[in-house]
Order: sequence, then structure tokens, then C-alpha cells
Amino acid sequence: MSENQKAIYYLATDSLKSAKTAPFLEKLVQTDIEVLYLIEPVDEVAIQNLQTYKEKKFVDISKEDLELGDEDEVKERETKQEYNLLYDWVKQQLGDKVAKVQISKRLSSSPCVLISGKFGWSANMERLMKAKALGDTASLEFMRGGRILEINPDHPIIKDLNVRPC
Repeated sequence: MSENQKAIYYLATDSLKSAKTAPFLEKLVQTDIEVLYLIEPVDEVAIQNLQTYKEKKFVDISKEDLELGDEDEVKERETKQEYNLLYDWVKQQLGDKVAKVQISKRLSSSPCVLISGKFGWSANMERLMKAKALGDTASLEFMRGGRILEINPDHPIIKDLNVRPC
């Protein structure tokens, strides 16, 4: 990775194919940020316990609060205001299935992506733990991370939805 990269970004998934095609990667690939693919079940557990390597933090790109360093706060505030009614409508339609709906900083070509909250398990870790629990998922609910729907305001579908009355 380049010396300018602020963190070691990673994506935990079940296969190399799904890692390479994940929408979480779009902006990172565009800006030449290296991403570590974790495809073995033990990888995500190990990296969560490691936390840093040579003073660089490990950052899960499938979780909330991904900071890439290229944020324009004024543009972000204007976009949030412009799409506020759409976000509220989508949240109302989805109800408790998502914790919130927000602007995406990680998408460039996909219309939306479902990410995990910053606390709790990632979607991949939740999948692994459900498989390990052998059907008894009631005890796992407390660690389930809240899901957040991120919407790409630059995508034609989202732009079209925004101009239609809700």
C-alpha cells in the first residue's frame, strides 16, 4: 500500500469472488486505496483482536463511519438536505429493518448498499456465528449490528426517485 494511505482497509467475506465484486470497494478502487480481502473464517476474528499494525489501524470497509479523507462537508450537507425527504421515505418504508438511511461515501456506481453499524458484528461475522450456533440464533441477537442503508445520490435511479413525489 502507498505511504499516504492512513489505515489498512479490509473486507471480510466468504470468497474472493464476492470480495472483488462487493460495492463497498467502489470509491476505494477509484482512489487507488489498497484493500485486504479476508476470506477465511478466522481472519476477521484475528484482525479484530490485532487492531493495528505498524501504527496503522485496521478499518472494516463494510461498517459505518468509513473515512477516506476526501470529504467535502459543505457538499455533503447540501446533498443531505436535498435528499432528506427521500431518506425519510425510504426509512419509513423499511421500518425496523434498517437503523437509518444516509448518504454513501463509498459508492460510485451502485445505487445503494447495506452496511453494518460501527458496533456489533459485521454481516460476515454474523453469518459465521449463525452457522456455528446451529439454529439457536436467539442468544446471538445482542451482538447483531444495526444495518444502515447508504444511498448514492449521484446514481440515476436515486436522482429519479428524489424528484418523484413520495
